[in-house]
Amino acid sequence: MIFSSRIVKSFRLSVSPGGSERLVAFGPGAVVSGSVFLTLDKALRAHSIRVVFQCEQRSNRAHNNVFTVESVIWGKARTEAASELKAGSHMYLFAIKLPNVNYPPSMHDNDLGYRVDYNLQAFLDMHDQRTMETAPARVMYLPLISCVTELPIPKRTQVFRRGSNSSLQLTVQAGKPAYCPGDSCTVKVITKNRSDHKISSFQVALVAMAAEKTHTVYSETHYVAIGKHATSSAVCSFQIPSHCVPSLGISYQIVVTFPWGASGWKFPSSLNNVSIDVPVTIATVPATYPVPHHMQLPLPSFLHGTGELPSFIPNIESPEPSPTSPVPIVHSPSPSSPLDTVDNDHLSLDGRTLCDGWPGGHRHASPAGYLTVPSSSHHRRSSTSSVLTDCSAEINSVFSDSSSRTRVAVQ
Repeated sequence: MIFSSRIVKSFRLSVSPGGSERLVAFGPGAVVSGSVFLTLDKALRAHSIRVVFQCEQRSNRAHNNVFTVESVIWGKARTEAASELKAGSHMYLFAIKLPNVNYPPSMHDNDLGYRVDYNLQAFLDMHDQRTMETAPARVMYLPLISCVTELPIPKRTQVFRRGSNSSLQLTVQAGKPAYCPGDSCTVKVITKNRSDHKISSFQVALVAMAAEKTHTVYSETHYVAIGKHATSSAVCSFQIPSHCVPSLGISYQIVVTFPWGASGWKFPSSLNNVSIDVPVTIATVPATYPVPHHMQLPLPSFLHGTGELPSFIPNIESPEPSPTSPVPIVHSPSPSSPLDTVDNDHLSLDGRTLCDGWPGGHRHASPAGYLTVPSSSHHRRSSTSSVLTDCSAEINSVFSDSSSRTRVAVQ
C-alpha cells in the first residue's frame, strides 16, 4: 500500500485569482499570489513545504531554464529535524514579486516548435527523504512592450532583375514600427514594373520567426492592375491577429510577395516568386495608455542579463480562516486581481486591465484587442499555516522517492 495514500488525502497549489473561465496575465512589477492546500487523514512528520516558480524555454533543438526560484513556506531544511503536521486541512499562502524586467511571453506554438512555460509547484519534503509534489500550476506572463518606440518607420526598397532589360522595383513601408494585437496594420507598396509583363496580384503576410523556424500568422492576396512599364502605389491593411504574442524571443516580419514567372507575372510556384520584407514589433501597451512613473518603458530585457529574478515576499500576514467555510479565503482579494476588460482608452497600467484577446480568453468590449498587465500592489498576504476542518479539495498530486526517482499518482 502506498504510504502517502493512507495519510495525505490531497495536496494542491492554486494561483489567485482562480477559476478557468478567464486567463489572467501577469507582467513586470506584478505580484503573483497563491495558496497551497494540504489535507491529512493522520498526523505527518515532514521537514518542509516548498514552492518553486520556474520559467523554461523549449524548442525542437534546445532547452533553456530562464529562472528557478523557491521558498520554504512551512518548516525548515532537510538538514534539521522534522516537525509534525497535524491531521486535518492546512492552507499556506505565498506571494511572488516580479521584477521590472521583461521576460519572454508565455506561449506554445506547435508550428514554430517553440514554447515558454511559467509554472508554480509545491513540494512536501517528508521525514523519510521522500517528496510529494503538486500538479504544476500554469502562470501566464506577458512583457510590457509599448507601441511608442524610437524605432524608425520600417521601410525597404529592393530591385529584382530578369535578363538585361526587365526589372521590378519594390518599396514596402509599414504605417508604424509597432502594433498591438487587434490593431489595423497599414502597408504601403510602391511598384515600378520595368518589364513587358503585367501584374495582377500580390500577397501580404505577417510571418513569425523563432528558434530558426518561420510560420505565416496571416496572409491575404491583393488584386491590382499594373501594366507594362508602369508605376503603381497601393495601400493595404489587415488586422493583427489577437493571438499574436509580444516580440520577445519571437520576431515578426511583414512579407510582400510578387509573382516572378518566366511565362508571366503569376504565382505558378514559390520558386517563381520574389519577396520583400520589413520588421514589425508586436506590443502589449497601446500608445494611449499612460505609463506609471516608476515603470518607464522600455524596460530592460532578460536577454541583456540584468540579473533580477522574481522574489518571494517574506512575512506576509493572513486573515483568520473559517473552520467551516474556507471558500471566502480561497477566493479572497489578492494583490493580483482579475483584470477587467478595457472599456476606456485612458485607463492606466495601474488599473490592472487586460483585454481578452489572448489565447484562451474571450474578447468583449475592447475594440482593438490590447493587452496590458497588472502593476504591483501593496496588499499583504500570509504564508503561515492554518488548520481547517472542512476543506475537501480533491486534485491529483505526485509522490516521489528521492532515491529512486519514482513517482506515484495520489488521488
